[in-house]
Amino acid sequence: MPAKPVREVISGLAQTVTSWVGSGVASVLVVLVVAGWLVLGIFAGFSEHWHVWAHTVAALVTLMMVFVIQHTTNQESRAMLVKLDELLRAHEGARSEIMAVEKADLAKLEEIDREMDEHPHSAPNRD
Repeated sequence: MPAKPVREVISGLAQTVTSWVGSGVASVLVVLVVAGWLVLGIFAGFSEHWHVWAHTVAALVTLMMVFVIQHTTNQESRAMLVKLDELLRAHEGARSEIMAVEKADLAKLEEIDREMDEHPHSAPNRD
């Protein structure tokens, strides 16, 4: 059986982590860990060492989660764009330039947006 490419393994891991972190069990676990950390701080007298560890761990977990969640969001957005492109291809009156609008520069995007506002129920300039 061929091994999965590293990219697929990382993507699957990111999706698994995102799903798990968003669960109720993870929320309860975080509350328990924070409560335990605070109790530990009370017994340690909220020393400077305790503060350094608290800030370091919080910063590292936050940084890691930003990348994991961003990866998952990007993948879901790409999947949604593919689905929408498929719907546009199937619709006879759709303009092909709309399918790749996410790759257009800001000026072109604003121009298309204005056209859509001016003619909400028509498809002018059919390609």
